[in-house]
Amino acid sequence: TGTPVDATFLKIRRAPKWTWNLGATYETEITDNLTGWVTGDVHYIGAHEITFLNNPNLRNDGQYLVDASVNVRFDQTTVSLFGKNLANEKGWTIGYDVQGIWSYGAPRPRRTYGVAVTQTF
Repeated sequence: TGTPVDATFLKIRRAPKWTWNLGATYETEITDNLTGWVTGDVHYIGAHEITFLNNPNLRNDGQYLVDASVNVRFDQTTVSLFGKNLANEKGWTIGYDVQGIWSYGAPRPRRTYGVAVTQTF
């Protein structure tokens, strides 16, 4: 049945003391059938543990994730120019300790830009 272990010194994983989000959108009608808007978001995630055993190699410091987009909609077509993680924050999205032998972690996606076209029917 096993030996009891006191693990009360470990911090709960994925439980930062502070998180917050600030977002804004400005929308305007450009012409009768053309609408444009810009959005911006800042999301703060405080320092936190990623693994159950609090592996210091897979610990996240506080992070500011900044996203933004410029969008236009014409009839039922939307075109968006977007950027994610614009501050290029580094961190882990997941992490696992494997039987005390090694650890695995997947990094947060780096700064990303793109264009999205959406058609509704």
